[in-house]
Amino acid sequence: MEYKEIFSDSLDFPTNIMHVEDEELPSVTKELSVTLRLNVQSHSTGWQNIFHKGVNNYARTPSIWIWPNTAKLHPRFTTNDCHDCGIDEISIELELNKWYHIGYTLSEPLKRMDFYLNGK
Repeated sequence: MEYKEIFSDSLDFPTNIMHVEDEELPSVTKELSVTLRLNVQSHSTGWQNIFHKGVNNYARTPSIWIWPNTAKLHPRFTTNDCHDCGIDEISIELELNKWYHIGYTLSEPLKRMDFYLNGK
């Protein structure tokens, strides 16, 4: 199992946007897990990208976005048949200025994506 810690200190977006070159990241083959803590401080009129691996917005394995004008999460991934698969909208809108623990897993053998918000 390969493990890669991208950053350990907090980042303040958009001030501290972090860009990691694709070749620096482990390739996604059979399974993937991503965990992070997130504190949304304000709504945006456009899509907010929390993270995504890919050279453009259509390469989304993995990715999490926030819907415009809300704090609802939009976890996505890309397959050979679908460039924009995933959960359209998590039913819970995040409260502003509150920390959340997010877990995101993909499994090709199980053909599933799991998304956890504060362990649930």
